[in-house]
Amino acid sequence: MSDASTTTLFLADLPRDLREADMIALCQQLEGYTTCRLRSDRNENFVGFVEFASKEFAERAMERLQGYKFDPMHSRGIAA
Repeated sequence: MSDASTTTLFLADLPRDLREADMIALCQQLEGYTTCRLRSDRNENFVGFVEFASKEFAERAMERLQGYKFDPMHSRGIAA
């Protein structure tokens, strides 16, 4: 989160086989969640954008998601 007032989290280092339904299921558990999108970057890696109702909810979600692993076999966790 670069802008001090943003309510959107940018997520990188997502698994290549991640399904959008799995991302939604994870994010729906987070307080203040409103929506999320999964996209491919120019290198065909998945990135996510997660919207929250407030900056405070987004900051709490960032702390919770940082390093989260969808799959223990995936070498790195999410970069939030």
